[in-house]
Amino acid sequence: MPPREDRIIILTTGARWTRAVHGIYELFQRPTIQIPTRVGRRNNTSTSSTIDSSEYIVGAELDELIARHERIDVVYPIRGGKVKDWDALLAIWRHILLNQLHLRISQNDCPLLVSLPPNLSRDDQAYATRLLFENFNLPSLSIAEEPILSSYAAGALTSTVVDFGWENCTVSPVMENVGVIHTAVQRSSVGIRHIALYLAHLLSRDESVVQALIKLDATRSARSTANVDQESAGDLLAIRLFELAVELIKEGKVRAAGQGGEGEGAHARGRHREDEAEFDVAAALVAGREKAAIEEQERKNKAALEAANKASEETGVAVPAEAEALTAADGTSADAQAGATDEEGSETIVFQGLRVRVSPGPLLQASEVLWDPSVLLNMRGSLAKSSARSMGQYDFGINGSVHEDFTVMRSLTETISAAINSVVDVDRRPQLWETLLPTGAPAKLIANINTAIVKASHAYLASNADNAPGTTALAGFGGAQPTTARCIKTPDYFAEFKDRTDLAPFLGATIYAKLAFTDPYGRLVTSKAVYNEKGPSASFLISAPS
Repeated sequence: MPPREDRIIILTTGARWTRAVHGIYELFQRPTIQIPTRVGRRNNTSTSSTIDSSEYIVGAELDELIARHERIDVVYPIRGGKVKDWDALLAIWRHILLNQLHLRISQNDCPLLVSLPPNLSRDDQAYATRLLFENFNLPSLSIAEEPILSSYAAGALTSTVVDFGWENCTVSPVMENVGVIHTAVQRSSVGIRHIALYLAHLLSRDESVVQALIKLDATRSARSTANVDQESAGDLLAIRLFELAVELIKEGKVRAAGQGGEGEGAHARGRHREDEAEFDVAAALVAGREKAAIEEQERKNKAALEAANKASEETGVAVPAEAEALTAADGTSADAQAGATDEEGSETIVFQGLRVRVSPGPLLQASEVLWDPSVLLNMRGSLAKSSARSMGQYDFGINGSVHEDFTVMRSLTETISAAINSVVDVDRRPQLWETLLPTGAPAKLIANINTAIVKASHAYLASNADNAPGTTALAGFGGAQPTTARCIKTPDYFAEFKDRTDLAPFLGATIYAKLAFTDPYGRLVTSKAVYNEKGPSASFLISAPS
């Protein structure tokens, strides 16, 4: 007997976010639970290879510790499209299912759908099956790969899913009656982190922005007793530029433009700025710190003068003229950006209490890293060092180094082309080009990304003339060559998910779960009875979705 739909639990596990909901209803719901896919461990925790999941810190508690800058090891269990730490992932699942959904293990009647990254090995699939059945006493389980779920969300059983991630982008061809073509899955080492790094590099050429950030940090340093040397100040400026770039992306201020695409004028202006001589950032740092120290002393003098005036009113003793002479009004607001651009198309953002205005050139040019990763070679100084050491916990959760060769990174469109060309059935390749499905947070945050992908893909397509009868330009390749690239998206009639490409896997998981758990033949589900009989390998019996 199929389970009640209001008992089904949906749990999508991505590299950056894990989302869940309990129950499927007539109007599909957004996830009611959403936490970062990361765990924390205190530094004094045992370093043995086996760690109890209760020793991990997850969710809001971890967020609070990170916000307070507590000394804690942060681990992201999914890295590079693979599960690197199953114990950490289990801790996240336990936190959601037991602490937030209040699942009762002893009397569990809730079927579970879990999504995992593509190209999961048979050993990993069996291990995930064992973990879930034995830790949560499930009545039935369905494990699905995220690209399949994204395709379900778009109503296309054949598609090329382009999943934007923080570290990289994964391209997964999906075909009807087959599922994910594992031999064709390709990854580009370029992700949203690299867009942020390149945007930070472009912002470092804007003297007004740099001066504003220097003043922000220098003012804080002047008010503290700690001494900051020039090298540390440079590193701090690089971090502030990177954080500002990330905030601009989160606020949706970055706009994509494919090669030769929309906004070419602004793109050219950005290129012109790239060729201009840089102003002396080191000198600006020194000048900014000196100015901040003077302003801080003036602030203290002003406070002392106000206190003296108050005391004078109470005692009738006049304030010495020397004290009044020490106080000078600067007239510059702490949250103002001197010399801010007034160029049309500029964007304004409040960053750490500072109102920053950014010209349109860097915001449009930042996405160029997707089509040409070698532009990252332009980074110099502290920004280059920051990218090499991975910005600490910000992106990887560890303080290790990341060694990236920007000269050999594949562009996003190269990766899409490599994935589609790896599909053996050449007659299906044109259809895969016409069903590109961008997913992930950047697909939502970066405006015009779909159009930019299509325009950048033109270099990998044949012209209509090449497919004309009697032509020999592409002879020997077999089948019709792709001439059109097109992006698809989730239908607008899913009102709760409109324009939320980052939630495409979750919407698809809802559709998939509704079909899987109500199928009287159980073709997409592993039941507890089958698991008890065949063990973790029972998950291999699941047929391909169709």
